[in-house]
Amino acid sequence: MRFRIDLPSPLGLQQVRDDLFRLGITRFSVDFVTQSLEVFTEWIAPERIEDAMRRSGRQCKRLKTN
Repeated sequence: MRFRIDLPSPLGLQQVRDDLFRLGITRFSVDFVTQSLEVFTEWIAPERIEDAMRRSGRQCKRLKTN
């Protein structure tokens, strides 16, 4: 699953990692150029990921994939 996230630099990466880890997500990648977050999980609903990011003050929206 891919998301648009407001993370322009690595400074907030630890918080993102902690928030995802609380959901049981241990594999993810961040592209700082496109400000996208890719999460490798099949068991967590996208809405839960968006909510976790919003609770920590980040804008997060799932990107449509074909």
